[in-house]
Amino acid sequence: MRFGEKRSYTFVDLAGGDRSLYAVRRAGPIPQGEPAFEFLSEGLEFGKRAIRGAVEAGVDVIIVDECGPLELGGGGLWDAIRESRVSFPGTMVLSVRDQLVDEFVRRLGIGEGEWEIVDPAEASRFP
Repeated sequence: MRFGEKRSYTFVDLAGGDRSLYAVRRAGPIPQGEPAFEFLSEGLEFGKRAIRGAVEAGVDVIIVDECGPLELGGGGLWDAIRESRVSFPGTMVLSVRDQLVDEFVRRLGIGEGEWEIVDPAEASRFP
């Protein structure tokens, strides 16, 4: 972070600690409505492999922070998240912006009672 502004995002595969840069802030003035970040295909592929690898390894929990407009548009980690929804028997924790929750639930075909919204302020209730 520089001068209070996030400059980049990195995926971390918690299973092994490997990291990959996946988004960097674009330089110069950014026209309204344009994305502030450029997404790096190598980093996004790393993230997808980490999710798929976790499913194959049979972990209990997969955490993805954050799912946003990129995924709703079919990009980013969407394919791996959608596949995991079908094939992963464990718990999947998705960090989703409040205004996008309903659309994620709908697009992933998550039924009533299969999901829960947790306010980060209440996260301490989980062990």
